[in-house]
Amino acid sequence: MSIHMKLKNIIGSVLCMFSCLTLGCKGAEDSKTLEPGEMIISISADAVSQEERIYTGAVFIGDATDEDFGDDPYFSLETAAITSDTLPVRITFGGGCRNHEFTLVTSGHFLDIEPLEADMKNVVALNLSIAHNANADPCEAAPTEQWNFDLTPIKVLYQRVYQRKAGTIILRLKDARVAERVYKFAM
Repeated sequence: MSIHMKLKNIIGSVLCMFSCLTLGCKGAEDSKTLEPGEMIISISADAVSQEERIYTGAVFIGDATDEDFGDDPYFSLETAAITSDTLPVRITFGGGCRNHEFTLVTSGHFLDIEPLEADMKNVVALNLSIAHNANADPCEAAPTEQWNFDLTPIKVLYQRVYQRKAGTIILRLKDARVAERVYKFAM
């Protein structure tokens, strides 16, 4: 038997033993039952349903178009809200076989608006859109995912431009069912 053949057999044997040990350990781990009073301290990503996963999208401020970050039009904004400094959105899109990427895109140019109420003076608006990169996903399912976008860079830009710690920005989100969201922040 040649050295090459012996080496191939050794590597195969080692890989086989590693696989058996790994599968055996996983099986033993999966079969453990909790005793009364015990708590689960970790959870596998596989144990979380697709609907419960929350993804974090990038935020881009500057001169760019949606096409710079993906121009796949096959998505729908189901919900959008503002929670503290986060914009959580639920997005349904065409695909399901590959990871998709969503980016919140804005030029960063604040728009002056006429206040409708007395307590709304010094309010500005900002146009936003979500760019979708499907990564050439060939599938035709329609999954829905929750994506969170951190609004802190927008707040910091506002604070630099207007030299104020607190402010109110009307976020105009393109293609959202309710296009405008009020983003208020303090120190």
